[in-house]
Amino acid sequence: MGNMFSMGRDSGVKNGFGWIGRLIWPILFWISLGWGQSIHLAYTSNLNCNLETCHCGGNDLGGMVQLLNAVDSLRARYSDLILLDSGDFLNTYTLPLANEVMIELVAAAKYDVLNAGDQEFVEGIDFLLPRVKRFNLPMISASIVRRESRKRLFPAYRILQRNGLRVAIVGVVPPQSFDFIEEPAVHIRQLTPVLKKILPEITEKSDLVVLLLHAGDWAAEPLLQTFPELNVVICGHTQEKVSRRYRGKLIVQAGQDGEYLGLLTVDKKKGGGFKISNQFMPVGPEYKENRWARERVNQYYESLKEKIR
Repeated sequence: MGNMFSMGRDSGVKNGFGWIGRLIWPILFWISLGWGQSIHLAYTSNLNCNLETCHCGGNDLGGMVQLLNAVDSLRARYSDLILLDSGDFLNTYTLPLANEVMIELVAAAKYDVLNAGDQEFVEGIDFLLPRVKRFNLPMISASIVRRESRKRLFPAYRILQRNGLRVAIVGVVPPQSFDFIEEPAVHIRQLTPVLKKILPEITEKSDLVVLLLHAGDWAAEPLLQTFPELNVVICGHTQEKVSRRYRGKLIVQAGQDGEYLGLLTVDKKKGGGFKISNQFMPVGPEYKENRWARERVNQYYESLKEKIR
């Protein structure tokens, strides 16, 4: 009696299945090792309630009316896309009507995770929380708690699955980022104790850990040194465009005002670990304005005119 391999060879002579088998088995082998798994993460930083590009100084980049279509173009290209924001999507100063519109546009973008920054509290907690609930915004923060109860305002993290990979998204903001905006109802915890407590449970449930850090890259380095389980850090708050490596890990930030959309490509290596690359997509006139967003922004401008009259 022949073995399985000789049977496959003999049957291949008769019915042509052998050459198909010789093609399929290597593919199945590489899949079993996890080779070829990849995902894409798009991210924004410091949107600053920029509803549309200012068209000033020759700059046609940014603005939500263009950003929505830029995001749609990525989703059409990558069915596995995860969309993230590292914080500060609201304005730097109180402007309730504009911030209300911005929340609607952010909801329309269908972010998978939104990290809370200091500017999300510019109108106060009583403005923010009802709108987070109404628009079902996927806010997270491991370091923001209620001052009295010390309970978190939002979940500390979310775990998403794409292409067989479990992706943990953790959100934090340090106390230093609240130097100019104060919310008496909340307390901001120091990051190292917070991450020491939650990362062990996160790493057990995930393959890849992404940190949304609402601070500049100066704050990313000590965290990567202390927590090597972090795979990539997406920064915010300092309004910079950053893409560099520290101890082999990527630290990125996508500038300000929605001028750039960051795109991380994550490939799982055959022997374990990940290869992560970054690119910045300018959000310019090549992306047509989203029609609904343009109409909503125009409505906002009309409401301002009515108030002036």
